[in-house]
Amino acid sequence: MSRSASLVKRKLEVIYEKFINLQGADFERVLQFHMSLRNIKNVKEVFVKEPLKFKEAFIDIFGEAAWYIMLDVLKNICRKAGIEEKMLEELFGLNRNEKEGDILQNI
Repeated sequence: MSRSASLVKRKLEVIYEKFINLQGADFERVLQFHMSLRNIKNVKEVFVKEPLKFKEAFIDIFGEAAWYIMLDVLKNICRKAGIEEKMLEELFGLNRNEKEGDILQNI
């Protein structure tokens, strides 16, 4: 694994841990339960190693509106931790031409 890939994975781990700390253990249990129904045993591992798979499963379970709320929280965590939000957009497949306001208006 390259140094940059390792750094990205570490940043994703930090983001995930901060997200869970913010949301609480109850949310983590709910997330783990629903993800396990999609054959995802380790949510953190999928979040870090397969972000698109995580996104697809999350949207399938909770819907697009919930995904964009979560994405907003993740971006806020990035801002506070000094991590570029652009990394999230690239890893989770947010189309750069897509304006978040436009997305939310369609929900």
